[in-house]
Order: sequence, then C-alpha cells, then structure tokens
Amino acid sequence: MLAAGVFGLLIAYPFAKAVRFFPPLVSGVVITVVGLALIGVGVNLVSGTTRRPPVTRRLRGSRSPRSSSS
Repeated sequence: MLAAGVFGLLIAYPFAKAVRFFPPLVSGVVITVVGLALIGVGVNLVSGTTRRPPVTRRLRGSRSPRSSSS
C-alpha cells in the first residue's frame, strides 16, 4: 500500500506536465469513446448474460481443479 502511494507521487509530476497537451475537448472525447465501448459490457452484466470463455486445451499431466487426489 505504501509502495503504491510512493509510486503515485513519483508519477504524478510527469503527468501534470503532460496535461497541457490534452485540452478538455480531447479528454472529453477520449472518455466518451471509452464509455461507449463499455456499454455492451454493462448491458451484459445487467441482463445476466455473459459470454463463455473460449475452451482451451489442457497440458498433459495437468489436473482438473475439480478432481480430487484421493
């Protein structure tokens, strides 16, 4: 937790200097595009429908998390 705080303080100064290159119009457009891209995710979460993750092949010798060792 302390390391994250120190990291945040160290990286804040360079980002504060870079803000002048991003006027409010650019920042607003970026935030809007990200929000629009996440609409589909929100709709799926609200409706309770989720996509199943792709099925991947297991490596040889790996065990299923449900299998017991006894």
